[in-house]
Amino acid sequence: MVMEICLIALVFVVLAGLLVAFAGRITSMALPMIPREVDDKLGAAIFMSVETTTSACTAPEALSYVQALGAPLEAAVADKSFSFRYFVADDPIPNAFALPGGYIIVNRGLVEAAKESAEVAGVLAHELEHVIQRHSTTRALKQASVSILFQLFFSGTSLHAPAQIYNKFSTSSFSRAQESDADEKGAALLVRAGIDPAALGRFLTRISEGSVNIPEWLSSHPDSPVRAHALEAYSLGGPPVELPSLSSFRCHPEKAE
Repeated sequence: MVMEICLIALVFVVLAGLLVAFAGRITSMALPMIPREVDDKLGAAIFMSVETTTSACTAPEALSYVQALGAPLEAAVADKSFSFRYFVADDPIPNAFALPGGYIIVNRGLVEAAKESAEVAGVLAHELEHVIQRHSTTRALKQASVSILFQLFFSGTSLHAPAQIYNKFSTSSFSRAQESDADEKGAALLVRAGIDPAALGRFLTRISEGSVNIPEWLSSHPDSPVRAHALEAYSLGGPPVELPSLSSFRCHPEKAE
């Protein structure tokens, strides 16, 4: 029995070492064999740190607006085993990012920079696809330490040290191939949901031309004009779905007179 435990531990150490040394290739190759529970553990741990370190929009209209945009997208997702949870951050930078397990963080600056709700929905579709294609999981696993890997695969409890995981995750980025994949599949998701993908192209072009604080999902991506042109190739097969108005978004409750 002791020998078996030692052997298992040795195998784990070797595998963990390989994962750390060749993170990109190994995580991509091994991803189909990694259970989805790993995504949930990683996402819950990182989101715990987001909640404790990030100021949230407190008006109920903020979350309800984002949820209303996400609803037609979620309905159009083929794999119904995915579930999504949204968090609206009181951050002026026009950004959004996806965590493993379906957590989507949206900055108020993203909504404030948009000219129509279809633009915000386009970014959400892109982030949802990062979750569905498990890009977020791959990104997090690349940054995981040996102790975190051990907790993921050998512990039935939640992960410890969420701040450590979040710090490593937030300073990493998706590859250009992953960003392009999320673009392509996100555009197809928008079409199925009845939302014009070209709106995302217009938004990204405008942001790249005028924003000082370029968000990661734009700075790590191929040229925006090329990206916008690719998005214009998609067309809706029917009437667009009705989306909530931008004016319905509010980060904080209005103060009483």
